[in-house]
Amino acid sequence: MSDAAGLSAALSAAQAGDVIVLAAGTYAGQFAIQASGTADDPIVIRGEDARGVVIDGGNCTGCNV
Repeated sequence: MSDAAGLSAALSAAQAGDVIVLAAGTYAGQFAIQASGTADDPIVIRGEDARGVVIDGGNCTGCNV
């Protein structure tokens, strides 16, 4: 995943057990996920490099990512 549109699409399609990996960069937008993971199959959102990924929700109050 390398852009905000791709992240939004991945969040919309996410299912229990999915791992969404973000390339380095800033992802600006109002992101939300409707799906739920489980204790055994969580939905994971992570960066390829913890220091190189920023999710900027722009002070969104209705977002959950």
